[in-house]
Amino acid sequence: MPNRRRGAQPGNQNARTHGLYARALSDHQAEQLARAREADPTNPDEEIALLRARLATLLEAAPERFDLVIVATRAIAHLMAVRARLQPADAQALTHAVERVVGSLMHQLVTAPTDDPP
Repeated sequence: MPNRRRGAQPGNQNARTHGLYARALSDHQAEQLARAREADPTNPDEEIALLRARLATLLEAAPERFDLVIVATRAIAHLMAVRARLQPADAQALTHAVERVVGSLMHQLVTAPTDDPP
């Protein structure tokens, strides 16, 4: 008999079929949840890529939303720090550096001349 880990074994579908949210999720959402559960928690590359893509979309659609830009950049910096297994002080320094870069970018976007008449 093979050694069993504690909890549900790989491939177990009980939570998806009978769990609290089973009836609330569409088939597509349930599939996304299953894939998310299989993701390697020590490798946040997909989350970083997703946040970068969403940040680019945000900057195009609503560059004036500084609050959301800062939240997104902080999340990206945090995930990058996690990925690199940095010490907390290094992670904070990385976060501030990213914020400074984005702040500079946002300043350039706000102060850039536009072709629109006043």
